[in-house]
Amino acid sequence: MELQTNRKNQIVLLFPYFGSNPYWFDYFILSCSMNKNIDWFFFTDCLYSKIKTDNVTFHSMTLMDFNKLASNKLGFKILIKYPYKLCDLKPAFGLIFSDYIQGYKFWGYGDIDLIYGNINKFLPFNSISNYDIISNHNEFVPGHLCLLKNIELVNNLFKYSPIYKRVFQSKLYNGFDEILNLIKVFPSPIFLKISKSIQIRYHLLVYYLVNKFRNKSFWYINAIKNYIKKKGESKMPKDFTSIVKHFMQKGDLNVKFKRTYNCDMMLFKEGIRNWVILWKDGTLRNLTTGEEIMYFHFMMSKNRKKFKIDKADLYANKFLISSEGIKQV
Repeated sequence: MELQTNRKNQIVLLFPYFGSNPYWFDYFILSCSMNKNIDWFFFTDCLYSKIKTDNVTFHSMTLMDFNKLASNKLGFKILIKYPYKLCDLKPAFGLIFSDYIQGYKFWGYGDIDLIYGNINKFLPFNSISNYDIISNHNEFVPGHLCLLKNIELVNNLFKYSPIYKRVFQSKLYNGFDEILNLIKVFPSPIFLKISKSIQIRYHLLVYYLVNKFRNKSFWYINAIKNYIKKKGESKMPKDFTSIVKHFMQKGDLNVKFKRTYNCDMMLFKEGIRNWVILWKDGTLRNLTTGEEIMYFHFMMSKNRKKFKIDKADLYANKFLISSEGIKQV
């Protein structure tokens, strides 16, 4: 069953999203609307955006509907209670939403706490067919944006993890879509912000310690990393990043790893606190560094009390993103 016909685009991005739209949602949709060569499918019970564009489609779906669809497509019981848990299942979206992606060359998934720039400039549509998977990070497959070729091998890659069923049925977010988390996240709204905060602080602490003692302990750090790598070589890949790298090393997949985005956590690590990002006519530029970027991820800033959002102008051609919020200019 093919649910979408007469399409012109090669790429479709899939977003199951339940609950209520974030207050920056119209800005997100505005940035999607400028990337006409991509279709965006939302599966949601939320109110739709005021921004009207032909390349964004809202499919009415509840979380219960998603559980039924996922259970049917995966062949075992899926019972997600809190929407954040959906992140673990992102690599399986190609199978779960197989009826919706027929005819597309690529499908993908992402987050909505970000703003897109000119995607075509960073991912020329006449060359992406050379790849099976396109990761927008140098080292791992990120959950905030990944493109995957619509072929049977890629759509079923997640099954090569011996723990994927256990992870999908776990109540906690495990980080399966990227790298398995040492610290699991409680997806319940009551504990989600606390869990994410602890996880982010853990990553920042590790980054700080590694860089602080890099010169003094460089040999020891490398020795530990090489030992861990050697120990892991004999084990089956468990998360999506390790699965992708395993098949890439075997020569079965052609994968592009390249960071094309920026985010507030990266800038924080670099000691840049007063960053400003300009979105103008569909392009995105870091005014602090002068760098043009494909998208900006405000994963930390959105939870700050002083992160304020101006009401979106339906005809806006530019706005600013900073640690203070999103401002019309």
